[in-house]
Amino acid sequence: MSDHGPYRDAATEACPTCATPLVIAGPGELRPCPRGCGEWAAAALVAERWGSAIDIDGDPRLRWRSGRTPAPCIICKRPMRNTVHPSWTVHHCHGHGAWFETDARARFEQQFAAIIGQHRAERLEEAQMLELVTAAVAGSPAAVRGLANRLLELERALRRLRESGVPV
Repeated sequence: MSDHGPYRDAATEACPTCATPLVIAGPGELRPCPRGCGEWAAAALVAERWGSAIDIDGDPRLRWRSGRTPAPCIICKRPMRNTVHPSWTVHHCHGHGAWFETDARARFEQQFAAIIGQHRAERLEEAQMLELVTAAVAGSPAAVRGLANRLLELERALRRLRESGVPV
């Protein structure tokens, strides 16, 4: 029997804490460490779920006091950026994803729920706008009217801001 094959040669990402292979997950899913050290979120999942909230700085004093060396990225093996907050730590590689230490994701999501909610609303609004523009380009009269109405709303809102003295 050969020691080579597509499944034997496949790279296995390991937990940056204990080096145990991470649980295999589908695209868009978190990959937990089976020993409970934490969970990995790929860059696309980070961008979709949390956006820039993942980069909200922690307390530099906590980073210093924690004595934690940056965890290596499970993909490129370079040290990730540590963000240390009072009740959680996340390690982030901008190119590949983020490693949430044990229970850190739940605490992160709880602490920044408003920002994450705003990010999700913006993503939904972007998707709806893209759908509307795609339909307008395809020649849908209703979509063209919808775009025209959105532009008129924006123009009115800008006019009201200017009239109230807000610099635009």
